Amino acid sequence: MKPQARRSEAGAGAGRERIYIEYDSVRRPFMRGILVHSLMAHGLAFDDAYASANAVRERLRGRRSVTVEDLWQTVQDVLRERSLPEEAAGPPIGPSVRILS
Repeated sequence: MKPQARRSEAGAGAGRERIYIEYDSVRRPFMRGILVHSLMAHGLAFDDAYASANAVRERLRGRRSVTVEDLWQTVQDVLRERSLPEEAAGPPIGPSVRILS
């Protein structure tokens, strides 16, 4: 059985540095797919959510870490610029995704 290779902090992307989200003394990697899912859970169509998440990632690129509040503000800015409902950003949340019905 082969041992599994561990991903480096730079991530699997070619030369890309990982972006970390900081909240309450916890650092977690920014994951575009989770942002897409969250935006869709708040009413955006997949294409809008995916394009918005890509735009957020591009704005954060080059920063090693951002606070959850900075992430939330960036999402709101992107949605506003794309004429999408800012409510789709949802409230700023902690390090875990919470979906309430």
